Amino acid sequence: MRHAPVRLPCVIPRLAALFCSAAVLACSSEDALPTSATPAPLDARPAAALAFGPATPVPVPADCPETVPAHVNARGVIVGFTGGPCFGGPNPEAFRMYPDGTWDSLPEPYGQPVSPISIGPHDEVYAMVQNPDPNGDQLVAVIDAAGRLTWLPLPADGRHYGVSGHPNGRGTFVLYGGAPNGAVESFLWNGRGRFEPLPMPPAGQLFRANGLNDRDEVVGTMYTGDRQHAATWSRRDGYTVLPLPSSALYGSTGDLIDNQGRVYGRTQVVKDSSCPDWSTGTTAPTVWNGRDTVRVLAAPVRCLTAVYWQAATDGGLAVGTLWGDPSSPSMLTTFAFLATSDGRLALAPCTDCTAAGIDRHEVVVGKMPTDDRSAYRAVTWPVSTKP
Repeated sequence: MRHAPVRLPCVIPRLAALFCSAAVLACSSEDALPTSATPAPLDARPAAALAFGPATPVPVPADCPETVPAHVNARGVIVGFTGGPCFGGPNPEAFRMYPDGTWDSLPEPYGQPVSPISIGPHDEVYAMVQNPDPNGDQLVAVIDAAGRLTWLPLPADGRHYGVSGHPNGRGTFVLYGGAPNGAVESFLWNGRGRFEPLPMPPAGQLFRANGLNDRDEVVGTMYTGDRQHAATWSRRDGYTVLPLPSSALYGSTGDLIDNQGRVYGRTQVVKDSSCPDWSTGTTAPTVWNGRDTVRVLAAPVRCLTAVYWQAATDGGLAVGTLWGDPSSPSMLTTFAFLATSDGRLALAPCTDCTAAGIDRHEVVVGKMPTDDRSAYRAVTWPVSTKP
């Protein structure tokens, strides 16, 4: 059900200002993969040079028990979902929230819930929709700023497909798919006629794409034997394998690429033997900035089990979520983090927080627990990047 946007009475005057203020080694088909590279020294500037400001709750109706942001675009428009009845409806809903505090809920085709993926430059929402056919692939749709839904049909060729990461600013996704028991392939796809397979990587190697930027440069992971390397693909350069940090235990993965070609990913490194499952390595956030510079970032978390990069600006800022410091393997703590392409990293001043994105005014959108820790609420953090 679609609701006309209404102004919420609880808009914080300063909030609108906050909202409106958030490869490497060329690899041809004959090239061998590099085995190691010496990482550039970590940035020596203190962590205080990069910091989150105080959290400001995103204003929502008082009857919303929980709001979880999924993404934010450059203009500061948030897309997310609620953890229960909200916005005047009887059920949990997906929503779009504007910098002025107005909102609309997203339609539910076939009565099926909508899971937002991202929000584009024109406030269009890309979302997954549960298929009424339990044997069918999940459906992909785009919902424009007026609430009109357009289906983005996946290829009907007998293979199973899924989208990887967010679409770029032109609505192109990285799509992966394959026949049952067959090799997984990667494609550029927009559901409107574009379906472009990526070329096969060099013999003996497997490339798994994870995302792309607005120039259709694809980032992912190249697998060969028992090693894995962050890698990119572009029409101009083909496949490019990124240097492997010398501290890598098994290898690195490439997860996010910005419009300047900087790559953000993770590396398995051996650290603290008191960490659960330490023998398989601690996951460290890693940045590739330029053709021969790789930095393994020093995170102030003793044990890191996962790194999720969410979004990056053209200016070299990226946000995501770290999972780490578990008291047991089944219990993890999350930390929203901010990193720069020159090697700085800062954590949001809270635990069990996550980051969903950053707008063009360097305001981070994420979620944190309520004061009684009974639910999550959407918040914004301004960012300080003082030199």
